Amino acid sequence: MKYKLSENSIADIRGIYHYTLAQFGAEQAVAYHLGLEQAFQMICDNPQVGRRRPEIDDLTRSLVHQSHMIYYEVQTEVIFILRVLHGRQDPTRHLS
Repeated sequence: MKYKLSENSIADIRGIYHYTLAQFGAEQAVAYHLGLEQAFQMICDNPQVGRRRPEIDDLTRSLVHQSHMIYYEVQTEVIFILRVLHGRQDPTRHLS
């Protein structure tokens, strides 16, 4: 399977990159970004790896990546990455 990023997840990833760049430098920002890409690929390789999130809806799953949570849906031909939120963010507020 392949993955597709929502507009919101693209904005999330950009924000994470810029924050990490400002706080920890370019090397760490690139490393964290590559780690996210590896997590997306892991989800593609094993779509059921994430935890079901019935409090959001019946299709949404989540997977932890360091300080962030990746929210996604397994669709027919693609993994749809909904959001990449910091672990302290309320997903029900950002995924409605």
